[in-house]
Amino acid sequence: MSNKYLSEFIDERGNLSVFLPSDVPFEIQRMFIISGVPEDLSRGGHGHLGTTQFLLCTHGEIEITEIKNGNEKRVFSLKSGYGELILPMRWISMKFMKQAQLIVFADKQYDPGDYFLDPKKYSEMDQ
Repeated sequence: MSNKYLSEFIDERGNLSVFLPSDVPFEIQRMFIISGVPEDLSRGGHGHLGTTQFLLCTHGEIEITEIKNGNEKRVFSLKSGYGELILPMRWISMKFMKQAQLIVFADKQYDPGDYFLDPKKYSEMDQ
């Protein structure tokens, strides 16, 4: 189960959501936002050799498929305000539901050499 990471204050003026970077268990080196993804489209489809990421859903819902140790598959949903830590050597795919938005915090700068795309190769690397 994902953890609630946004404190929300809601009144007649709208919603105020607060996130503290100190809630992430690493020093943030990079942040990016994924939004405007057509409903039911998947993003991700890769893993990272050495990068740790924290996924924070800020709107809507995202279904995450995570594969670790070559065959341990976990499927879970992130809803608005919830987050999940993704460790290195995890292959993930993210299915975006209606109007979902995601902020990703990473402990490393972008490095194309850090990615692996094929979960079968991932399985061989993780043994």
